[in-house]
Amino acid sequence: MHYDPTSYRLHDGTLEAIDYNSEQQQLIFHLEYNLALAVNYDSDSPADDFRQTRLILAGVGLIPSEIARINQAIADNADCYGDILECNWSHNHTSATLELLLNFFDPAKQTEEFIQTLIQYQTVEWQIAPPLVQD
Repeated sequence: MHYDPTSYRLHDGTLEAIDYNSEQQQLIFHLEYNLALAVNYDSDSPADDFRQTRLILAGVGLIPSEIARINQAIADNADCYGDILECNWSHNHTSATLELLLNFFDPAKQTEEFIQTLIQYQTVEWQIAPPLVQD
């Protein structure tokens, strides 16, 4: 299954981990999405479609400080996570930008923080795993 992530707002997801490789200038968000909501916007759908996904942004020379802080918090405490409120994509002839809006939760500190950040990138790929097994 292949989707162009820039065609969707990609709301209602869970940010579980972040990887950044400065040499390759690659930023990877590990996300769980219910594709029935994130892609199809069908809140009345009786069938959830939860998937593990990776949003891979290439050409990210520097990650925003908010993303670096989230990455460190998740590395320090695996119970931390972010609720993706919305991803907004912007393109023009010289650049591409992702505006990420999320609530970040740190259960150990009992904190919740709204974060809005812009990420400059060159290309994006959305890898979507097969459906999660539902018990």
